[in-house]
Amino acid sequence: MPSRTAYRCTYVRAWVQVKYYYGLSVDSAEKSALQNHLASC
Repeated sequence: MPSRTAYRCTYVRAWVQVKYYYGLSVDSAEKSALQNHLASC
């Protein structure tokens, strides 16, 4: 995660877009972490 907390939501959204675009898999731990970060946006 970026050290700037103001950028974390943008970073996580971009991460999800890249995963979706390239059809990359997401394991359960990663999915949970992404959901937690997005819930706080």
